Amino acid sequence: MTGPLAPDFDPSTARLQIAARTLALDAGAVSLAAALERAGIGSILLKGPSVARFLYGNGDRSYVDIDLLVSEADLSSAERVIGSAGFEPSGSELALPYGRRPHAATWIRTRDGVTVDLHTTLPGVASPAAATWTLLAATTEPMTVGTGAVRVLTEPARAMHVALHAAHHGIKDGQAIGDLARAVAQLPEPTWCQALELAEKLDAVAAFGAGLRLTSDGARIADDLDLPLAQSVEAILRADSAPELALSLDWLIQTRGLRARTRLVGRKLVPPASVLRGRSSLARRGAPGLGAAYLMQPLLLASRALPAVRAWRAARRRARGSPR
Repeated sequence: MTGPLAPDFDPSTARLQIAARTLALDAGAVSLAAALERAGIGSILLKGPSVARFLYGNGDRSYVDIDLLVSEADLSSAERVIGSAGFEPSGSELALPYGRRPHAATWIRTRDGVTVDLHTTLPGVASPAAATWTLLAATTEPMTVGTGAVRVLTEPARAMHVALHAAHHGIKDGQAIGDLARAVAQLPEPTWCQALELAEKLDAVAAFGAGLRLTSDGARIADDLDLPLAQSVEAILRADSAPELALSLDWLIQTRGLRARTRLVGRKLVPPASVLRGRSSLARRGAPGLGAAYLMQPLLLASRALPAVRAWRAARRRARGSPR
């Protein structure tokens, strides 16, 4: 929730701060892409300036991090390159293997606060990461960013990614829905047809259709493309911006093996300290506050369980009722 603006709030100062932040991120993206290339590692810049210019013309779209896609085979080498540039893995990433389905890892550089999301795939894509990289790497074009150049997705691939991004974050994510609405309004039918062809090759049609259907105009495009209505429970939960715990519940149900399920539950009940500190002001009040936050974690989960179960059950009913 956003409160009232401070009496001395200066919109021009805020715009300057956003512009300065954007320049820093663009410079960081170019620098990292160049460092990766020198190490023999290909990369693709996702979102950021590629979407800003693609859909907003003058680039009037803010962004807060750098999203880079690399080959899964190059991931370890890419992490070393990023680490040598002063970035460290985000503490919250420790929870990812047992907390949610990861498609990227977050790295943060403390000295300037720049954040990098290092991807090996895209949300909503079901094809293996190696095949995904091979296909997307062949679907790029150069873009000048600041004083350098990066590789970005072609327009049809960017259109697909915009829809996948909306499907992943759901109807309550204003920027993702705004990007989708602009893409739907601006891009011609042939571009969407090419986007669908790419989604088919990446086994991402379900998420692609779910994303498009988040706006009424997008739903018309989905109908024109004859996209299926059938969706997974996860896709429905994401599209509805359901509670995070509902997604975790779905993942728990889909997880096979007692050991894997126990680890998932354990990470929810006893998450890493960095996760609690990032989410709870109490946990940031020294050791006593952190201990109290751990004691309260089961109660917090219990208070959120009923809405999560309701959301999951509703999504399951919708998935089962969708025509196949």
